[in-house]
Amino acid sequence: MYIPCGASIILLSLTLQIQIGLTSGFSTSERASRSVASVEQLDGTGITSLLVLPPHPPAESEENNNAVPRVLVGTKRGVLKELRIDRLDGRTGGWTARDISDASGVALNPYPIYSMLELGGRVLAGGGDRHVTVWNETSPGLWSVSQRLGPHTGWVKDLAAVTTPGGDAMLCSIGCNCVEVWSNEEGIYEHVTKLQVDSSVEAGCTLSSDLLCLEACTTNERSYLLAGGVDGRIHCWSLEGRKFRKQWAVPCHDGRVNDLVLVEEMNLLMTVGNDGFVKCHEMESNLRPVPGVASSLHMDSRISCISVIREVEGVRGVVVGTASGSAVRFNIARDSCGGLVISNMNSEVVQVREPLSKQVTVHTLSPFDGAVFVGHSNGLSLWSI
Repeated sequence: MYIPCGASIILLSLTLQIQIGLTSGFSTSERASRSVASVEQLDGTGITSLLVLPPHPPAESEENNNAVPRVLVGTKRGVLKELRIDRLDGRTGGWTARDISDASGVALNPYPIYSMLELGGRVLAGGGDRHVTVWNETSPGLWSVSQRLGPHTGWVKDLAAVTTPGGDAMLCSIGCNCVEVWSNEEGIYEHVTKLQVDSSVEAGCTLSSDLLCLEACTTNERSYLLAGGVDGRIHCWSLEGRKFRKQWAVPCHDGRVNDLVLVEEMNLLMTVGNDGFVKCHEMESNLRPVPGVASSLHMDSRISCISVIREVEGVRGVVVGTASGSAVRFNIARDSCGGLVISNMNSEVVQVREPLSKQVTVHTLSPFDGAVFVGHSNGLSLWSI
C-alpha cells in the first residue's frame, strides 16, 4: 500500500483488508512454506512470554566455542525454561530446553508468566501470581530468586524500564488498573509510586479499566511511559526528575489494546487490538497521536502482539501475531515527502502440531538475527524471514 506525498490529511480511515483465513486445523503438511519450525520439546506447552538473552561468553578452554543465543520462555503453568538453539534455521535439530529452578529453594506458584524484561543483568518475570520475580544468574545455567515484588492488584501483564535524567532505570509493572513504579537502590528494588488510570465518562471508561501493555522511550531529552488497556485507550506519562506526570489519554481501538510499539525514527506509534486493526499513529512532540492522522491494516482476527524487526535502508519490518495462530509480516517506510509506505505483506501459520483441540493464539514475538521467535498457546516456533 502506498500513501503519496502530502497525503497525511487523507489518512483518516485508510484501511487495507487482509484476508488471512487461517483456522486451527492446519497441519505441518498443509503449510505451503517451510520457513517455520517448531521446538519439539515445547509442543503442546502454552508459551506466554519470551526473552532473548546474549550467549554465554566461551570459557578460556573452549577457543572454538560457537556462542549460541539463549531464549527464556515463560509458560502458562508458571515454568521458566531456558532454550538454547544450536541452529537458527531450526530445521536440523539442535534444540535443547530445560526448566529453570531457584537454586535457593524458593517455591514458585504455578501461575502464567506473562512478561519478562532483562534489566541490569537480571531477569524480571511478571506473572499471574501478582508478583514480579527477580532472577539472578549466579553462574552459567545456575539461577536464583533475589526478590519478589508485590503483590500487585492483578496480573502483571507487562514490564518496562523508564530512564531517569541521571541515567538510572526505573521499573514499571502493570498491576491490573494501575502501574507500579520501582527504583533500584543498591541492588534492591523499592516501591516508589503508583500511576492510576483516569476515568472517562465520554469514553465509557472507569477506574477499574485494566491495563495490558507498556512501552517506554526517551525522546526530546525526556522519558515517557505509554500504556494500553481493555478500554481501548492509550495513556501517557512523562518522567520529570524522578516523578511521573500524566500527559494525556486518548481513545485508540474499539475494545482491547493488546500491544503497542514505538518506531521512533519514523515518528510512529503502532498499536494492535481485539478489533483486528494495526494502527500507525503520527505523533506530536509529547508522543500524543495526531488527531485523525493514522493509517491502518485490518485482519480477520484479533491481533495479540506486535514486534518491530530489523531496519534495512530506511525500511522497517513489522510482525504481528493473531488469535488465529498466524504471524503476519509487512514493511513500513517513508517516501521522500514523508508519506507512509506499507508493503510486502506476508503471512505464515505458526501452529505446527496436529491435531489441535483448540484455536492457537500467538502470545508473544521476539526478533533475532533474521528470524522471529513466536510463542503461542501450543508451543514455540521459529520463523525464518
